[in-house]
Amino acid sequence: MKLRRDFFRHSFPVALLPILVLAGMVSLVVYDCRNGKETWQRDLDGRVRERIEALRLAHAVALAKQTTVKGFFEASEEVTEAEFITFAQNLNYPIQPIHDALAWTPRVRAAEQAAFEAQQRRSHPDFDIWEREPDGRRRAVSERDEYFPVAYLWIDQSEQALRGWDIASEPIRRKALEQAVVSGRPVMTDPLQLAPDVIEGAPLAWAYLIVTPVYSKGPPPQTAEERRERLAGFVDGPFYYGQILEGQLVSMPPYPLS
Repeated sequence: MKLRRDFFRHSFPVALLPILVLAGMVSLVVYDCRNGKETWQRDLDGRVRERIEALRLAHAVALAKQTTVKGFFEASEEVTEAEFITFAQNLNYPIQPIHDALAWTPRVRAAEQAAFEAQQRRSHPDFDIWEREPDGRRRAVSERDEYFPVAYLWIDQSEQALRGWDIASEPIRRKALEQAVVSGRPVMTDPLQLAPDVIEGAPLAWAYLIVTPVYSKGPPPQTAEERRERLAGFVDGPFYYGQILEGQLVSMPPYPLS
């Protein structure tokens, strides 16, 4: 009996050792996985906060630029294309939006169309006001009471094909224009894929279009009716939120699997 007790006293811990080692290894793996997931989550949370802040700042800069150009138009009797481009080029901010771009889109009543097109052709001989077919092809505008053609562009040269396009002929943009007229404030469109609007075959880029209403010279209009009557046009430009997010999130390390 004493021999058996001695055997268990000396042999049992040795027999249990592999099990204890295995349990310890499992515990370390579980701990490492949990720690890896927590580290990954902290990294993700930090990057998301950075991207949100980057979006907020870039959006604020885009709005500031449009508001500044709006003030330039409203304080001037007339703004030429050269003056518009020079003014836009000199708007320097610590943070610049991706694919920074600005456009002047005036209000052209139907009775003014012929004279407006003739004036624009002095600088751009092929200028006319146009819209798109349902399949995307260019065509002459349909008869409407008023048009909002892209007239001045401070933008990449590949996007000059937008000149003359009546942005109110496209439903998403038209909705934003109408909201901006009524509110008197900048309005952001629903998400758009802008590349097809620019150059055929270009890669898609998700963006918003921000439109800021500009009024004829004088005190700020106070009512929706007065704003409609005194509307001179819009300063507008794209806000490429997709590219701001994309650059950071694609570099995230793989999620640690348990």
